[in-house]
Amino acid sequence: MCSTTNAVQLSLNLCTLLDCMQLFGASDTAAATLTYSSEDATFRLSLEDSGILTACELSGMYHEEEDEALQGGLFAAFRDSPEESAVVLRSEALREHVQELCDVSGAASVKVRLDSMAMWMATSGADESTCELNIPCGADIFVSYNVAEQTGTWTYPLSSLQLATKALGVAKETFMRINSDGLMCMQHQVEGKSGREVFVDFLLVPMESGLEAW
Repeated sequence: MCSTTNAVQLSLNLCTLLDCMQLFGASDTAAATLTYSSEDATFRLSLEDSGILTACELSGMYHEEEDEALQGGLFAAFRDSPEESAVVLRSEALREHVQELCDVSGAASVKVRLDSMAMWMATSGADESTCELNIPCGADIFVSYNVAEQTGTWTYPLSSLQLATKALGVAKETFMRINSDGLMCMQHQVEGKSGREVFVDFLLVPMESGLEAW
């Protein structure tokens, strides 16, 4: 009798797995049990033969395809909602502004708003310290600026913004888009070693949104 549950996909070290299988040997009367725990990412093999139990445990390895599937789902979600903002920025100039936000001690989140007049970013930290950036749409930082008249104000983890902007030091231009659900897509244009252009993409998921005035 067979029963089905949700499929599990995992990666294991092949050499270690083969070593475990060799310990079990070969027997027509042995009963094998395979289990996997997602809580500690441990794959367990046990073999019982004539009352003797042999067991092995293998730690699951990082599985890149899981991230690819997640990213694919997020990018699909981004495309499913209309874009509110689409701007191209000079990466080096954006890097300086992001650094100002990250320098606020104790800051954990950043608010972002783009409308037809300006891009606004703000964060606050310990001891009521704050950093507020109000960059007019005509500023030199922007290569192009295409933003709806009325948009939302979105809050993102500051740590996510830091990860998404690590490439600013080597990028030439950065394409930033925000859809109506607040998903932010940040794409950096980087020149590769061969001279070919390489694009690095990040997606930021908002913590909360609002329509408060800035």
